[in-house]
Amino acid sequence: SRSDRRNARCQRRPAGSFCVAVLFRKLDLKSYIIMAVIMGGGIWLRSSGLAPEVFIAVFYAGPGCALAHAGVLFRIMFFCI
Repeated sequence: SRSDRRNARCQRRPAGSFCVAVLFRKLDLKSYIIMAVIMGGGIWLRSSGLAPEVFIAVFYAGPGCALAHAGVLFRIMFFCI
């Protein structure tokens, strides 16, 4: 059943294996640079007034919902809730 597979996956992870430093090793330097450029571009776009606030609100709704869903799935898979 589904819960048996989830329990088996959780038992494979060694106890105390969670570490904050591991979270920062998931991406390479290039990925962090791309992320910084995208975030900087978004901050600049909002502060410059180049795009109307309605566009920004509608645009951010899509990635916001996707990130919220990914966060829920991450918690379910990582912490075996």
